[in-house]
Amino acid sequence: MLIDYLRNKSRTLIYTTALPPAVIGGLLAALRIIRDEPWRRERVLTKAAILRKALKEKGFNTLDSQSQIIPILIGPVQKTLEFSHRLYEENLLVSAIRPPTVPVNTARLRVTLMATVRDDDLEMALTKLVQVGRQLRII
Repeated sequence: MLIDYLRNKSRTLIYTTALPPAVIGGLLAALRIIRDEPWRRERVLTKAAILRKALKEKGFNTLDSQSQIIPILIGPVQKTLEFSHRLYEENLLVSAIRPPTVPVNTARLRVTLMATVRDDDLEMALTKLVQVGRQLRII
């Protein structure tokens, strides 16, 4: 009887476009964090600027990005996939983005940072990106 009542009266089941309460709760919590912890935005952007500058100095093309998501233009799909795979083998998860998400011959890696990334982790990531980039003759 209770299950029948919920099936017929629960708005999230009747209106499938409505978001489930758990999703709404998560969104509200995220908005509170954004409002109450501005240091997270500041820190992630600072860390991204540091890594982006170092990548450019090493010869990578970061497509003039300015966010915490740093693209590294590679070009050919196979080389981009190989780069991503080799980084994964080095315990560094960097996604390969390829057509149709991006135009042909503009496949890239997508480095995504968090505010909580440590400086030594950034150094390790840069070292591995440079090492694999040289092996694949990207830089």
